[in-house]
Amino acid sequence: MSAHDGRESTADSSEFIKELFKKSSRYELIDLVGQGGMGQVYKAIDRELDEVVALKLLKPKLSSDPNLITRFKQEIKLTRRIKHKNVGRIFDLGEIGGFKFISMEYVDGMSLKDLILSRGQFSLPLALHVFRQVLAGLAAAHEENIVHRDIKPQNIMVSRDYTVYVLDFGIARSLESEDLFQIGVLVGSPAYMSTEQVLRKEIDHRSDVYSLGVLLYELLTARPPFQARSLVVAANKHVTERPPDVRDTRPDVPEWVAKMILRCMEKDPALRYQTVVEMLKEIEAQDAEAEAAGEPTPAQAAAGATLVTPPPTVMPAAALAQEDDAPTIQHVPPAVSDTLPIAEGATPEVAPVKERPAALVAEDDPEIIDALKGKLEALKLDVEFVSDGVTAVDRAVHGHFDLILISSDLPRLDGVEATRILKNYASTREVPVLLLIPAGNSETENLAFDSGVADVVSKPINMPAFTRKTRSLLQL
Repeated sequence: MSAHDGRESTADSSEFIKELFKKSSRYELIDLVGQGGMGQVYKAIDRELDEVVALKLLKPKLSSDPNLITRFKQEIKLTRRIKHKNVGRIFDLGEIGGFKFISMEYVDGMSLKDLILSRGQFSLPLALHVFRQVLAGLAAAHEENIVHRDIKPQNIMVSRDYTVYVLDFGIARSLESEDLFQIGVLVGSPAYMSTEQVLRKEIDHRSDVYSLGVLLYELLTARPPFQARSLVVAANKHVTERPPDVRDTRPDVPEWVAKMILRCMEKDPALRYQTVVEMLKEIEAQDAEAEAAGEPTPAQAAAGATLVTPPPTVMPAAALAQEDDAPTIQHVPPAVSDTLPIAEGATPEVAPVKERPAALVAEDDPEIIDALKGKLEALKLDVEFVSDGVTAVDRAVHGHFDLILISSDLPRLDGVEATRILKNYASTREVPVLLLIPAGNSETENLAFDSGVADVVSKPINMPAFTRKTRSLLQL
C-alpha cells in the first residue's frame, strides 16, 4: 500500500474539522492558519473567553498514541508555568470528535521564519530588538528549569508591532522530569540543533543557547550558518564544522555581535554563555555604551517598526544563495490568513487560464530530469524544471502549478524544508507535492510526511507506478 493511501488532503481535513466544530458550543473556527508535523493550527473565537484564540489540533492518528498525548499535555503544563509577555500563553486542553487540541494565545502577525523569508536580512537594530525579546522569554523558561530544545524561527511569532512570542514547548523538557525524554532520542530541528543534541547526549539550557546563536546568525544573513543537501549532513555539521563568521556575509555587523554568535555555538557547552541572562546583560552593556556616545540603542532604532507597513518582499540574492548569480526569492502573502499583511494598493495576482495541467520539477540529476520530462510530457503536462530548493519555492509561489515534484537532496534548500514553506502559503498549500528521495532513506521519508507531502517517490523511479500516482493526483 502506498504511504499516501488513507491520508486526507489538507483541504478535505480542514473542511471536515470546520464541520466538526460547528457542533461546539464554545469554539467557532475562522480559518486554517498553519500546519506542522503534529497537526494543524486554526484561528478561532472562544465564546467563553470572548476573544480570538489559536487552536492547535493533533492529528487523529497521533491522538491515539499515549506517548504523544503525554507530550501534548506536557506542553500545556510547562508553558503555564512560564509567565512572561514574550512567551505565548496557553489556555486549555480539549477534545472534539477524537481530535485533541490546545487553545492558545492568537498572535496577529507571522512566524519569524516567514518574516525572514519575506524581508531577507534584518538590520542590526531590528535583529537585536527581536533577539533580546526571544532571550527574555527563554530566560523566564529557564528560570522555571524548562529547556525549549527546538528554538528556531518557525517556533517564534512576531506581531504587527514586532512584539515577539516564543511558542511550541511541545518537545521541551523540564529538568525536574527525567523520565519523559531519555538520552539517546534525537529531538529537534537539524538546522538549529546543538552539538549535544545531534550526538544524543544529555542536554540542559545551554543547548538553547547554542540554537540562539544559530537564530541570531539567520536574522542577520537570512539563512542558517550550516547549509547542506540533506538534513542529516546539516545536523552533522554542528558536530564537525566551526560556524562561519557572520561578518563574511554582513561586514557591517560589529565584532561583539559576531563574537556572541560564535560563543553561543561553541561545541563544548562549558565554553558557551552559561545563561541567556548573561547575553541580555551583554546587550544591555552595549546599549549603555551607545547611549553614552549619543547613539540610539537597538530598541530605539527599531521603534515604530510594524508589520502593518510590510517590509520589502524581495529577498536579496545573497540572503539564501550559495552562488553569486543565484536568483532572488519572493513570497506571495497567504490570501486566507492575517499572518502576512498585503501592501496597500497591491493588486491581487490573477491566475491565467490554462489548457493543460502544469508541473514544477525541482531536481538536479540529469538522468532523472530526462526520464521525468518524457513521462510528464507524455501525460500532456506542461513542465518546468529548476535545480535548487530556493528557486523551487520562488517559482512555486509565483507560478500556477497543479503538481510539484521536489527532490529531498537539492542544493541551497532541501526538499523537506521547501515543502514546509510551501504548505504555509495559500497559493501553494493545496498543491500536491511528491518528494523524490533515495531508496531506503526512511528517516527522510518520515520527515517528508510531517512536512505535508502528498506522497514520496523512491529514486530510481518506478515509472509505471509513478504514472499511476500522477494520474490519480491530477485525476487524468
